[in-house]
Amino acid sequence: MRENRKQEHRTLRTTAIVTVIVLVFHCSPPTLAATEATIEGTVEIPCDPSRVGEVASVQIRPVSGESVATVAVERSTGKFRRSGLTEGEYELIAIADDGKPLSPEPKRLLLSSGVNTVVLSMQPPGCGEQDLDRDGVPDAVDSCPMSPPGTAVGADGCPLQGEEPPGNKRGLKDWQITLIYLGVVGVIVLALDGDDEEPASPF
Repeated sequence: MRENRKQEHRTLRTTAIVTVIVLVFHCSPPTLAATEATIEGTVEIPCDPSRVGEVASVQIRPVSGESVATVAVERSTGKFRRSGLTEGEYELIAIADDGKPLSPEPKRLLLSSGVNTVVLSMQPPGCGEQDLDRDGVPDAVDSCPMSPPGTAVGADGCPLQGEEPPGNKRGLKDWQITLIYLGVVGVIVLALDGDDEEPASPF
């Protein structure tokens, strides 16, 4: 009797082990379908809205990955759209025509399934700061705040070495040029007046 019970226990144990092995190798867990996310965004430059037209594209990079998606931006409105993304955290940054980022810091966005609306507000360096001579260097850090128009300047706002103001190869200031002009005109007028005088009569 005992031998029969032992044999039954062995059989049951063997059957259970075989059943577990079959389930492990032949039954795979259900695969969860990735949920699709879409971005509908608008690029804004609050300090100078007219510069939105300089935005060529937006780069979308997953924080946990290396792949980068580049999306074209509509010049007149600053709008862009990207679908086929998965849920997760992303970094977005606007890229100008010259290929450089408009802001040093990207905007982080947590995407969920469906359509995600985002406003990408960018602050380009120096944007909104006063620049009287319009050389691209804000007056706050411009060592030469009255550079002649069109002059190539360095990071300090001063003309580059060897750079001459356009239309003035001698580097004269405007007031000096004006005085020289007036002097030349005066000499010419005096010379003409002298020619028109009649010679004095000896009588």
